[in-house]
Amino acid sequence: MRVLLSTYDSRGGGEPLVGLAVRLRELGAEVRMCAPPDCAERLAWGHQPYWAGRVAGLGIGAAHDGPAPTTESLSAAVRTALTPQTRARATAVAGAIRTDGATVAAKLLLDGVSG
Repeated sequence: MRVLLSTYDSRGGGEPLVGLAVRLRELGAEVRMCAPPDCAERLAWGHQPYWAGRVAGLGIGAAHDGPAPTTESLSAAVRTALTPQTRARATAVAGAIRTDGATVAAKLLLDGVSG
C-alpha cells in the first residue's frame, strides 16, 4: 500500500505525522510526506525549543531562556523541574498519555483504505 501524508501546518500538523509515517512503514506501507519547506529542517533535527516550551507550558518541566544554555538558565530549569509541584503535574500528565497513538492511527488508516 502507498500512503501520502500531507500538511500545511509545520508544527502541530507535521510532527505528529512523522510518528504516523514511521508506524505505517513498520506495518509495510510505502509512505511519502508533504510539508512546507520550513518544516523539513525542523523535522530533520527536532525542534527542541518548541518542545521545551510545550513541557514548560504543561507545567511538567522547564525550558531555559535564550538561544544557548547558561549556568544560570540550566540551574533555574533544574530547580523548577525538581519542585514537588512539577513532579505532581508530570505524574498527572503521564497518566493521560497514550503510548499506542501512532499504532492505532496507522491501523485505522490502513483498515479504512483497504477495507
